[in-house]
Amino acid sequence: MRKSISIISLLLVFVMLFTLTGCGKSTDKSAEPASAPTAKTELTKTTIPWYRGEITVMQSKDTGFKKKTPPGTVVYATSGQIIGADPMNSQEEYPWSHNVYEGLLTRDWKTGEIKGLLATEWKYDDKGNLNITLREGVKFHDGTTLDAEDVLFTLKRTATHPKSKIAEATSKIDFAKSFKKDATHLTLVFKEPSGALISVLASGWAGIMSKEFVESKGKDYDYMDADAGTGPYKLVETVTGNSQTFKRFDEYWGEKPEVEAVVYKLFKDYTAMAIAYQNGELDFTLNNNYDTVKRFMNGEITDTTYYRIGVNRSQHLQLTTLGGTPLKDVRIRQALAYCIDYKSLIVGTYESEEMANLPRSIFMGGIKYAINLGTYEYNPEKAKQLLAEAGYSKDKPLELKLMTSDNVNNMAAAQIVQNYAAEIGIKISVTSQNSTAMTKDINDKNIPSKWDIVLTSTNYGSGDPDDFLAGRAAYGKQPGTFSANMGIDDQKLCDLMAQGSATIDEAKRAEIYKEIQQMFYDQCWVIPLNVRTSNVLCRSYLQNTEFLSGYHPRFASWKLAQ
Repeated sequence: MRKSISIISLLLVFVMLFTLTGCGKSTDKSAEPASAPTAKTELTKTTIPWYRGEITVMQSKDTGFKKKTPPGTVVYATSGQIIGADPMNSQEEYPWSHNVYEGLLTRDWKTGEIKGLLATEWKYDDKGNLNITLREGVKFHDGTTLDAEDVLFTLKRTATHPKSKIAEATSKIDFAKSFKKDATHLTLVFKEPSGALISVLASGWAGIMSKEFVESKGKDYDYMDADAGTGPYKLVETVTGNSQTFKRFDEYWGEKPEVEAVVYKLFKDYTAMAIAYQNGELDFTLNNNYDTVKRFMNGEITDTTYYRIGVNRSQHLQLTTLGGTPLKDVRIRQALAYCIDYKSLIVGTYESEEMANLPRSIFMGGIKYAINLGTYEYNPEKAKQLLAEAGYSKDKPLELKLMTSDNVNNMAAAQIVQNYAAEIGIKISVTSQNSTAMTKDINDKNIPSKWDIVLTSTNYGSGDPDDFLAGRAAYGKQPGTFSANMGIDDQKLCDLMAQGSATIDEAKRAEIYKEIQQMFYDQCWVIPLNVRTSNVLCRSYLQNTEFLSGYHPRFASWKLAQ
């Protein structure tokens, strides 16, 4: 149901906004997080490299806290959700992604370099076919042995499954002509080049599945108590709305993990999660709220390692240039970009700069070929000048319509943008919807006549720009044939996106996507607002945590200190 923003809420945000912006302009483009509150006990601060962006690590005082969870078991929690362990459900942010399933390829978690996992070799030949050699002797959790037939089955499933997030890349494979040479060798033949395929094969959506298991369970199997993967851990139990349990797979082909079992618990209340952590019921917590983070910074939570990492979602404004919207004028789009104090918006949305990073490009950190263009300058005078050139001012305001979901963070950001825009002469009416209705609306072909701006989030996807940009323009189609979620009326951009999608040469792709990022920045088709962080607390005895593309850890990396 649609809801209007209440006058009281607007007044509260208005007061908050001017309290924040009184501190000055936010033009600093450094990647450093905000300084922490003054600590009561000394925190040791370091950074570690991560291909999605540097991870800040802080260590609190060690008082010798003893592990209270079961021996050999790690119990961890977040406020997310519990869902069946089918790779088609993956958002790169579920506990079984990369832990239960393995892809043909993976990424080095520090450098982002793509390397072999279930595949030991992969190479395009002169005909553009991809020849793949599989690792020998790999066992699935159902006891069957990995075969080239399982790979062809899995990839065809990703190309045709209605929930697949990677069909754009894998549907370009010609499965009628692709073939298995023997148990460990196969060749993929393509209908057309698939530039994103290599990145996709290293993503959580491309976990290779046992064909025998999937076919025996049927299409309605929920993957709540067993899975079809090869990973170092297997799913053994799901308690709906409460927990999922994973146990070490003793026939795993690789190095045997140290941790025997991992229990993932769901908490909808941040305070309850923090209390459970302090009581020793949890070894590790994800996505802590600022109140918990602040208590750690103040030295109230000891024996803990704190990780601050960028998650796989960016909050942004999508500005349509289709239909009769005034946003066809680039000066108005630029005025919107310059009127926002992005640091203050982060504080107003999430309570602290510690809870989100400033954007650097339309691409989030870790997406291939991302370049650092910096955050738009907060310059309200420049914004007023651009708006005046377009024929608008505070005395003659421009009226625009913005739609967002009823998520509390999106609502807060929408109200803050609304007030910044009002200061330069843009009157934005804000409407919120539940996420299902919003998704339907932004994919409606008639959307340009309904909304000028959509405030939403885009996720990281496979880490390939072809995948990440799929919601911006229809590949190879003419401008005007896609919705406002994709609503950019520019033939050059469509042509460049089509080229990027069809190019497998890395150097050429890098140049194409560099130009695309610059175009997005200059044209202000999308205004990135921030990239959320996951603020992780981990007991000091749980060591060697690694993160892949989502914010859930790699179970196999963990070591338990004696």
